[in-house]
Amino acid sequence: MRKIIHNRLYDTETARKVGEWSNGDYVDDFDWYGEGLYRKKTCEYFIYGEGNARSPYAERRGDNWIGGEAITPVSFDQARDWAEEHLDADEYEQEFGTPSEDDSTVLVHCYISSAVKSEIDRRRAESGKTIAQVIEDAIERTKG
Repeated sequence: MRKIIHNRLYDTETARKVGEWSNGDYVDDFDWYGEGLYRKKTCEYFIYGEGNARSPYAERRGDNWIGGEAITPVSFDQARDWAEEHLDADEYEQEFGTPSEDDSTVLVHCYISSAVKSEIDRRRAESGKTIAQVIEDAIERTKG
């Protein structure tokens, strides 16, 4: 399915499917529906859902309800929450990494310029440190 939302293209054919889930009903049951979490090349997430006539994806046609489909853009946090609820641990970790067992570290998802990324990569190559260690070192150096 292809859909333009807020002048942005969402396409299930070109995005990578992170995982999928269905409500467990038979596919020919009126209540059946399923969803898939997708990630675009731009790292944006969306949920593609489809379902039958008594599902959240149902569409009204005249006096009748029929099956339908929809694409819903979601934030990184919403995508992670969806994955936590609907995917197994291996699928979750493949996309979002292994969660910390305590509050000592947190996952950060952000966009940076290609110049900054190149500098991080250069420092990693020189030091053998992780991205997180390079960033933490840079911040520690700026503290007064």
